Amino acid sequence: MLRILVLFIFSMLSIPLIADSNIDIENNYLSSNDSLIKQINIHLSHSEPDISIAMLFEIINKNKINTDTLTLCKILLSEAYRQKREYKKGEEILLNIINGDAVSEYNLAYAYNRLAAIYDESSLLKSSRYDMVIKYSNLSFAISKKNGFDNLKYSSYNEIGYVYNIQGDFAKSRIYLDSAYYGFIREGAIESAITTAINLSNVYYNIGNLKEAKKVIEEAIALGDVDNQKNLYLRLYLQKAKLYKFEGDFEQAYTYLAKARRMQRSFYTDRIHMQINKMSAVYDLKLKEAKIIEEEHKNKIHEQRQLLLIIVSIVLFLVIILLVFLINQRKKLQLARRKEIEVENNLLKEKLEFKNKELTLNTMNIIRHSEFVSSLVPELKELYLKATTVNKRLIANIVQKINMHNKTELWDDFYRTFTEVNSSFFDTLNKQFPNLSVKERKLCALLKLEMNTKDIASITNTSTRGVETARLRLRKKLNLSTEDNLCVFLRKIS
Repeated sequence: MLRILVLFIFSMLSIPLIADSNIDIENNYLSSNDSLIKQINIHLSHSEPDISIAMLFEIINKNKINTDTLTLCKILLSEAYRQKREYKKGEEILLNIINGDAVSEYNLAYAYNRLAAIYDESSLLKSSRYDMVIKYSNLSFAISKKNGFDNLKYSSYNEIGYVYNIQGDFAKSRIYLDSAYYGFIREGAIESAITTAINLSNVYYNIGNLKEAKKVIEEAIALGDVDNQKNLYLRLYLQKAKLYKFEGDFEQAYTYLAKARRMQRSFYTDRIHMQINKMSAVYDLKLKEAKIIEEEHKNKIHEQRQLLLIIVSIVLFLVIILLVFLINQRKKLQLARRKEIEVENNLLKEKLEFKNKELTLNTMNIIRHSEFVSSLVPELKELYLKATTVNKRLIANIVQKINMHNKTELWDDFYRTFTEVNSSFFDTLNKQFPNLSVKERKLCALLKLEMNTKDIASITNTSTRGVETARLRLRKKLNLSTEDNLCVFLRKIS
């Protein structure tokens, strides 16, 4: 029962441990008049993005602000949006900065670093997401190393190490995260060191080295201040609970989960109270403004209603006129279209009737020609028997030419006329039954015209028995049963 309770609470409180931001901005970079920006960084380090956004807009909206400070404020604004998980807004701000002009080396490196952090957390790039994290982290690192921006350099290490951990390259991940962790400690960037410690602990966890995983977390717990860094200690306690759970020490896991739960409740309660106070003040101000506006508008309401009534009446009148006009136009268009379709259908019908007549006539010509040729063959055979050797050769050539003419020109005429009437018949037949021979395709065309066996035999110069045999073979290739009508089946193919 205790184990089930631990697992349930752990699943409810689990917060994705993602590569966090490098909130610490180098103090020597800020001027003496930038105390407000320092306060904003503190709020961001405590995961208070709403307060930070309000303060940043207060600075950005000032008239007297230099370009470099404005760019820095925009980068911090993107960081606040990242903490609120509004990744698209943050990405748009940073891309505008990177692609802009006259950006200082520090701001450019910082913008690259925060863009990598956004891609690390979000799915804006889908498949290329982690490649872009490494790309922008390396760009930030190159500038930071050149100019001595150590915090940004270590932050880039943290982002790259986090990606390698996700991708399963634990050796590389550990090298980068180690450098980032101890670098942050040397620089006194405690919030960033704690975040990196959690990522480093996860690497040890993934390779099964729980001793080192717990050691890193214990060191990180000793670094900070639980009262001022509840958002980070919440994650540290969750990590400890995770490690104890993996070891099977559910009692300790439950203890740290309970701590995390209390801290979570306290952290979000503080944030809610802060937001409620702010919202209450805004509400009071808005209420007073609303009353003033309401008084100013009372004298105009009657006039506006009268004017609105007149405008609505005019609009309705115009709409009715327009609707009547459109309905009449639509009826005229529909009537014209129906007449046009009727004329087209009549023309198509007449054309089809003409083609059918032409096809029938051509077929009859083929039949008569075949009958004529058939009547000549016996006479030629008699002449062949009585003829000399030279004449036999001439007679044989005549018979061959007659057969060739019968097989090619007459059939080509028939094929051309048939395809004009049945344009896609042979294409459909070939797709469905590609194994049919040329003779079988010709037989299909003649059967589609419902020609009888005798006429088909006459056209193809074969016997009626040969046609019947060909029909049986064709039925098998078309996979027809004894109940299926061959001609009806071919008529359905179009």
